[in-house]
Amino acid sequence: MSMKNRFIKKRRSYLVFFFLTAFAVLSFFPRLTLAASKPTAKQLKVSCSGFQYDNDTAKLYLKLKLKNTSSYTITSVTINPGKTVNKTVYVGKMTQQPYKSPKVKCLSFWYRSATPKLSQLKVSYKGYDYNPNTGELYITARMQNTSSYTITKVKMYFEIPLDETATPTQTYNVNIPAGKTKNYRFKIGRMADAPDGKTKVQCKKFWYKK
Repeated sequence: MSMKNRFIKKRRSYLVFFFLTAFAVLSFFPRLTLAASKPTAKQLKVSCSGFQYDNDTAKLYLKLKLKNTSSYTITSVTINPGKTVNKTVYVGKMTQQPYKSPKVKCLSFWYRSATPKLSQLKVSYKGYDYNPNTGELYITARMQNTSSYTITKVKMYFEIPLDETATPTQTYNVNIPAGKTKNYRFKIGRMADAPDGKTKVQCKKFWYKK
């Protein structure tokens, strides 16, 4: 086999190896992303602010500060997302008291998805469509779902600047997955005129599913 043919064969082997490696890496990363969406033990920050030691019973209690930095509610000790609680826990009996505050680390915890709050649906006005022939008015709004649930229905409130401000409230079916943003065109109904200014759009309530 000539040197040229050997070189071509080697180059093909390297290209096949490169593409197989790239495919394996790209296949692996989505799994990492999926796993990262779940809380980890590191997201519960634990610090010991002191201890209590009973000389008569030899019982040791630790004073802990627990901060939940995940987006889930920790259920072992009820801690909502972003909240901090102080907890005194019984460790057990010791032959003598510690000479300084012990180091404490969380190895695992139990959790559940936090109930979504109304403030987790960010709504902003985008514009309107008005048909002067039929009087039909549509309002477009940007809907950003920052919760961990899919939003399926919304109760919307509008302040539409006309000669007299109209304030319709209507319920609409939507489909906004967790962490996603969508623009929705809401049918308001018939109006005598088009809005003469910026419309206020607000969500009063939403329905969701896991």
